[in-house]
Amino acid sequence: MSRKFSFTAVHILRAITATLAIAGTSTSLWADEPAHSAIAAAPAIVGTVRDSAGVPLPNVQVVITSLNRVTSTDPKGTFVFRGLPPGRYHLDAVLLGYARSEAEVVVPADGDDVRADIVMKTTAVRLSNVTVSASPVGGDALGITQATIDLSGKELARNLGTSVAQTLANEPGMAMRYNGPAANIPVIRGLTGERILVLQDGDRSGDLSAPSADHGLTIDPLAANRIEVVRGPASLLYGTSALGGVVNVVSNDIPTTVPTHVAGYFAGMGESVNPGGAVSGSIAFPIGRALALQVGGGIRNSGDTYQGGGERLFNSESRNNNQVVGLGYIGEKGSAGVAFRRYDFRYGLPSTADDAEAGAKLDGVRNDLRGRAEFGGAGAFRLFRVDGSMQTYTHDEIESTGEVATSFDLKTQTLNGVVKTLFGAVNGALGVNGLFKQYAATGEEALTPAANSNSAGVFLFQDIPLRAGTGEHVPRLQAGARYDLFRIESKVGDAKFGPAKARDFNTFSGSLGLTLPLGASSSLGFSAARAFRAPGVEELFSNALHAATGFFEVGDANLQEEINQGIDGVFRVQSGKVDAQVSGYFSTIGNYIFTEFVRDTLVD
Repeated sequence: MSRKFSFTAVHILRAITATLAIAGTSTSLWADEPAHSAIAAAPAIVGTVRDSAGVPLPNVQVVITSLNRVTSTDPKGTFVFRGLPPGRYHLDAVLLGYARSEAEVVVPADGDDVRADIVMKTTAVRLSNVTVSASPVGGDALGITQATIDLSGKELARNLGTSVAQTLANEPGMAMRYNGPAANIPVIRGLTGERILVLQDGDRSGDLSAPSADHGLTIDPLAANRIEVVRGPASLLYGTSALGGVVNVVSNDIPTTVPTHVAGYFAGMGESVNPGGAVSGSIAFPIGRALALQVGGGIRNSGDTYQGGGERLFNSESRNNNQVVGLGYIGEKGSAGVAFRRYDFRYGLPSTADDAEAGAKLDGVRNDLRGRAEFGGAGAFRLFRVDGSMQTYTHDEIESTGEVATSFDLKTQTLNGVVKTLFGAVNGALGVNGLFKQYAATGEEALTPAANSNSAGVFLFQDIPLRAGTGEHVPRLQAGARYDLFRIESKVGDAKFGPAKARDFNTFSGSLGLTLPLGASSSLGFSAARAFRAPGVEELFSNALHAATGFFEVGDANLQEEINQGIDGVFRVQSGKVDAQVSGYFSTIGNYIFTEFVRDTLVD
């Protein structure tokens, strides 16, 4: 039996955000004005969060789900959201030890600030929190038609592992593809690799963790505020590579509100099974009336993993460090922000030899520059949002002799635009997405030629109430459709890969869902979806020995896209005493791509 213990600094300022006292008082946005005065004529949402006895609650995370705007309460339990377009908003309040509470508010085009007073009740059970990855319009968790997981606060701290996959491995319907403590990724409903999409703050991670079992995910879970999982097809919002589901690691590196106080966190963890530890921290503070700055970073270092009986798994040590800085502007009519992340890593691939230096090592870095802007619309077009990213990823695979066997280079750019709409009581969104990749592998062990892939997609989603009523506890029909253009083209290079080739995959995706409330604290949801995945460069164009698998791999340039068609059902109960979710699904995948073993080519 392996031996393991872990500790996490939950009680050292890790309850999502923690107020930092300055001279014994909280810091106001303006020295001569109340923290919640209105900016010009634009109404703001201002409010308080209290417990059932009327005591103000500090450090409560308050989220506007439809916009993914996040703030926290100050020592007096107050919070503020500014720069919102007119419309109806669903607010969620989350604090460990308390049941999730919610409020519905309507922001007019002008007038006085809107009040939102929230009461939270203590609870000893784990309750689902907030999931923004499942729907482009947000809303109550009881109205989501797919099975979801959300880890935050104390529950996230209890489950923290050395990687995102290890953190989620014990959740229902989840597992882990494991090639050491650093090279592992999530498994959802038996699917992994290119069929699972991993995001950070809603954007693709931009690394090479999916296509190869020896490549690791470049996201440290210790930096997360929460981790969301949507189980089942999610191609409607994200395009290709989301057949099995989506994992979204939310760190909110771009500030979405100007905080009313200086806020931050510090976290640490350690393990004996992976001897070593990690620390992470972040701080956010206001700069004047409309700017917020957030800076953070972390470092992780661990030695060889201990196996059963106390034996070492040689060459499984790892280390990484990350830094982030984000700047957000929140004005009267809109907001904008930019963030830069850097993730530097080095880890070993487990070796059977009794020598920690016998196996290969991977050494690399990912840089990520991301921007976002949103502004209010007019009439039925409530909100316009544009975001984009530029990422560079490189890593070298270093043999035990110190020679570089293969070098990988991946550049990724994304560009997304979304319009939130409201036609009467019908809430919806119209969006366009662009994804562009430039990939190259060089060296004697390069498995594929260099290749570029470009995709563009457009989607429409509508959330339709089926009867009159206020709030969200009414039957709802959710319908969405998407069309994608995807092209991948190899380049001329090493003679073993032959001439350049190009493939086009143009595919329709869609979903139809129904939610039926069964009272104030339970619901029943059904959905049917069609999703797709285009084959990757390795599956299409490989023609070399793959050292990570020990096989000579030959791709098939005539492969067709995988098509997933299936149905889901989920029953949810969320109350102060019970949190339950029971789900079932049936799906089929056409044109499923798998490794076919032709013959043994090994010789004595």
